[in-house]
Amino acid sequence: QRLSAYPALLAVINLIRPPHPFCYPVSRSNRVRFSGIVDSSTDRVPLVLDIGGGRLAAANIAGLSQRCRRGLVAIDIEWAASVGVVADAHKLPFLDSSVDGVLLQGVLEHVRDAGRIVREIGRVLRPGGVVYVDIPFLQHYHQDPEDYRRFTAAGLVDFFRDFERVDSGATAGPSSALSDILIEFAAAWFTSPILYWGTKWFVGWLTFPLKYLDWFLVKKPRAHIAAGA
Repeated sequence: QRLSAYPALLAVINLIRPPHPFCYPVSRSNRVRFSGIVDSSTDRVPLVLDIGGGRLAAANIAGLSQRCRRGLVAIDIEWAASVGVVADAHKLPFLDSSVDGVLLQGVLEHVRDAGRIVREIGRVLRPGGVVYVDIPFLQHYHQDPEDYRRFTAAGLVDFFRDFERVDSGATAGPSSALSDILIEFAAAWFTSPILYWGTKWFVGWLTFPLKYLDWFLVKKPRAHIAAGA
């Protein structure tokens, strides 16, 4: 928030910072599948909730159909220009069985009571509604505003055991996880903030090409064993 008061500085930082170490080669196609299920389940414009992803705007909805985008409501706990409803996902401001689809991407690791949020989704989701959820597995600790947990593939399926599973698997593979860990390993040696962030910047640029190997690895049968997400 302090940086947001200096848009010119923020623009420079965004220009020179290394690319994000994670590659999500199947996320777009997953959202295409999500849209197909939602669109085929109703003749009207569907109500789709993007929980916790409002600030990410277009980056969070690539692959959604035009009908899903027309009915999309971005929800976040803090206001931003792309947020439609400011709300706490522990108590969603929607009626029972009123929602056709829910996107929950990179959220459950940041909330205090993940089980309560999943129960809230189950409450507002109508019969036949669909949820698309992804969450980190092998990924560095990152506050937003806090970071509480990780899930294995089997653990995530079990956490949603009251739902019918359509499909599951890795969204970011071992290459993304390796790139991320190498950056944090190199930076962890330094206590000085300048050296810490400088090392992350340098190693981030050095290792980011690794993540693109996930285009080949993420669909392998054992990708989930060392997946980034």
